[in-house]
Amino acid sequence: MKILLITGIYPPDIGGPATYIPELANYLTNQGHKVRILTLAENVKKSKDELTHVIRVQRKMVKIPRMLITIWKIIWTPSDYKIFANGLHEEVGLSLFLRNRYAIAKIVGDPVWERSRNKNVTSKSIKGFNESRLPTQSYIERVLLRYSLNRFQAITCPSEDLCKIVESWGVTKPIKFIANGVLVRDAIPISQKEYDLICVSRLVSWKNIKKHIEIASQLDLKIAIVGSGPEESELMALAKSLGCNATFFGETSKIKIEELLNSSKVFILLSEYEGLSFSLLEAMSFGLPAIVSDIEANSSVVRDEIDGLVINADNWQSSKLQILKLFSDENYYKKISLNAQNQISKEFNAVTQFAKVENLLSNEQ
Repeated sequence: MKILLITGIYPPDIGGPATYIPELANYLTNQGHKVRILTLAENVKKSKDELTHVIRVQRKMVKIPRMLITIWKIIWTPSDYKIFANGLHEEVGLSLFLRNRYAIAKIVGDPVWERSRNKNVTSKSIKGFNESRLPTQSYIERVLLRYSLNRFQAITCPSEDLCKIVESWGVTKPIKFIANGVLVRDAIPISQKEYDLICVSRLVSWKNIKKHIEIASQLDLKIAIVGSGPEESELMALAKSLGCNATFFGETSKIKIEELLNSSKVFILLSEYEGLSFSLLEAMSFGLPAIVSDIEANSSVVRDEIDGLVINADNWQSSKLQILKLFSDENYYKKISLNAQNQISKEFNAVTQFAKVENLLSNEQ
């Protein structure tokens, strides 16, 4: 097959799609398929050591011209290329109206809700937002997204809960659950770890990074915070005011993130919404026990007191003793760490999940 992978972010960007798409590209290439990637980027120059054909569109461009250029580049990709879009769904959907071809979309969240939260248009949860009457701009965005997704042959989501949300938008095409997957890594001894806690995340309100800082401050734990976003300055000020031993790394390379995961004891993710966090899976693949909020996407991965802790983010103090046990009981830590890696190997193995995507792309009707 010839496959065009489409994403809004790609290395050196960090985030789920920026992790997923390069690894999927490597898998498909190793299976003998010809792969191209189309992405938005800050720097549109080709990397010297780039093995895959990457088409870059300048992210900083005004939105409408950027969308038109993206659509044009998709249209003029040879028609025998099938599309797998992990982002830029509106651009792909409009291109499919002009030049139809076999295309699969991957949805990892609700971009309309995310934009509304980032602009402080709403403070509602993703569920509350989807059950309410939308503001005019959000309604228009939803209509465009729904139209675009209905141009694809099928939709994939990394959680069953998200499949239901996408269906509620009025998407009529088949919606299939395909979990994210990562590779199991070599873990280093706990005695060589520098940070007690680590979170790798966009610094946005629904990720609850403030609670991560609060926990680290009250339990006297050293925390590494990796990622950037609109809350970055506010979070830095909060950490300073609480006397929290926090180090902010901003956006950094995949290699640096892996080094930080290997240098940390426990991963923390108390978000109010997730599709299925790549950062969580990657951390567990390194043998990090995870402390996660009790939302479905997290509890479907982390089994409480087996490969991590599942807690109520708004009442984390009730789990204080269990949290401290991870840092004080080395045998307990080692058991949880090994279970975390086994969980990834068994249920969230990258090769298994990539094969499902490959099969979906192959089964053109």
